Amino acid sequence: MAGDRGLCLVARSAGEIVGYLAGYVKDGTSLRPVKVAELESMYVRGEYRALGLGGRLMERFMQWAGVQEAERVSVTAYAANSRAIRFHERSGFQPKSLSLEAAVD
Repeated sequence: MAGDRGLCLVARSAGEIVGYLAGYVKDGTSLRPVKVAELESMYVRGEYRALGLGGRLMERFMQWAGVQEAERVSVTAYAANSRAIRFHERSGFQPKSLSLEAAVD
């Protein structure tokens, strides 16, 4: 998260870090000529999840993405993590693609 292209936010309670969000902005490519802010990682401790901290972290990230002149914001979530998917959908994210994997025999 070094430099001005990355961002790390923390949520604190009584001086203790109880959550964080890390992301970065990347320029477009020839395949996708759109500047995108990528939410790399986010976590809020279980006992703090119903207090709106995740939403506040996300709001700050979206504001930062706008300052960075990003045209889109992107996040990847594991398909089995339905709680994270619901959180991101409430934040305005919509499914864009689907990755499939298989084990090698």
